[in-house]
Amino acid sequence: MSIIVQAGHKTSKSKQLMEKLYERGLSRPNDSYTHKMTPEQVSENLYKVLVREDMSSANEKMADNVMIDFLLANLDSENWGWESDKNLASLEYWGQIEPDVRFILVFDHPKRLFDNIETEKLTTESINKIVDEWVSYHQGVLEILEADNSRSILVEGQSALQGIPNVNTQLVRIGSNIKLKSGWQTVNTQPIDLDIKKAQDSNFVSELIIDEILKNYPEAINIFNNLLSKADLKSSSPIYKTQRPKLVDLVESLGCLQSDTQSILDQYELKLNVLEQEKSDLVLLSDNLKVVSDEKIKDLKMKVASTEDSLKESQDKVVSIESRLQTAKNNIQSLEAELKKKTSINSQVNSSANIADIEKENELLIVQIHQLQEELERYYIENKKLKSSEVSKSEQTITDLEQQPTHYGAAERIKQDLPYRLGEKILKAKQPKHIVSLPFVLAKEYSDFQKNELSVEKLPPIELYKDAYEADKVKEHLSYKVGKVLVDSTKSPKKMVTLPKNLSKEVVGFYKNKKKT
Repeated sequence: MSIIVQAGHKTSKSKQLMEKLYERGLSRPNDSYTHKMTPEQVSENLYKVLVREDMSSANEKMADNVMIDFLLANLDSENWGWESDKNLASLEYWGQIEPDVRFILVFDHPKRLFDNIETEKLTTESINKIVDEWVSYHQGVLEILEADNSRSILVEGQSALQGIPNVNTQLVRIGSNIKLKSGWQTVNTQPIDLDIKKAQDSNFVSELIIDEILKNYPEAINIFNNLLSKADLKSSSPIYKTQRPKLVDLVESLGCLQSDTQSILDQYELKLNVLEQEKSDLVLLSDNLKVVSDEKIKDLKMKVASTEDSLKESQDKVVSIESRLQTAKNNIQSLEAELKKKTSINSQVNSSANIADIEKENELLIVQIHQLQEELERYYIENKKLKSSEVSKSEQTITDLEQQPTHYGAAERIKQDLPYRLGEKILKAKQPKHIVSLPFVLAKEYSDFQKNELSVEKLPPIELYKDAYEADKVKEHLSYKVGKVLVDSTKSPKKMVTLPKNLSKEVVGFYKNKKKT
């Protein structure tokens, strides 16, 4: 069985190297047997215990317990290993516990410290801090290498990634029986990113600046050169503090910088054209929506008017029917009175024929009265339904259209626009170090603006805001005016030539107008 414990600074290619070893046959370790800790948690806990200055027997027992529990979970694995920057603190202890353990120490050029640093947070104090931490870590690497060179190999991360077979050769040299797969036996699951490669090749200016910064840290240079001299695999050259940058590199860097600047300007110009077109489309859409909304309201009002006319006509019919019903009731009362009178007379003369005729007329009148009552009830029900459905529906539709949401925040909307944000960053760059990093700050601000662009597109046009007049006030701010000059200048190379002059003119004019008011 062979165990690989790999340690490398977090800025090195240590993690990528371990993934390559996994692809070529090295097994990933199981979680610890009893405590079910992952390899990362094992490294973290060992680091917390072993870095204590007051190392006691209790601490040693804790470390032994964690290590043995981890080894028990992987007894059946033939060749396995893992990687962590925290492993450096426990390498010596692993060598005492397990004879089959082998160490891979990974380092990289100190300029990799600057790969993930945000430019706006770049200060002398922050650089001093990260360089000191890098120096302290790699001093520990050299101490481990000097203490036990027979079971350790030292490799530069970038060189090891490009030559995995050479790593296998070095592992065999220190006694490991690991047999890694050849390149043709593995599948490359990481396609080459041409854009990243292009960006790395063209970033000569940053590389030259970083090289000059590193020359102010002789201790870091000495440690890196010492690591190179002891490395089993390497591709970098030593750093010479007195070496000046080559003229051909400076010329090539200047060309790349100008090319990148023009590329950024072209992207700005294209994006601005797209934004202008989208703005025109939004204005046209807003006008169309307003016209459609007005037409719908007009149609609904006409329908309501028509419905009211129908209701009035129905009400007139109801009044007419009620009048007819009242007339019929009066006729019935008159006929009943007449019938009683005739009945009284007929009873006196005992004329049965006349009584039969009168009863027939009476039945006919009663039938007519019932028909009138049914017709009246039908009109009344229809009238009630018409009132409850058509009028309520029309009035509700008009209310929904008139109660549309009201928008505020036009001033904040302008402040989130690209000209204002760029102008604000330019005005804040007053110190020399801020001015030097201003192009990177502007590029990042433009990138942030693009990320938030989709949510801004969903907002209504600025003209529909109730406080649209506040937007005009913000456009008079110096930040907006300066940013507007920058954005307008990106539309053509000719305007870029006069950009410094136009910016100065805008600032001077702003303060002159301010004094007058």
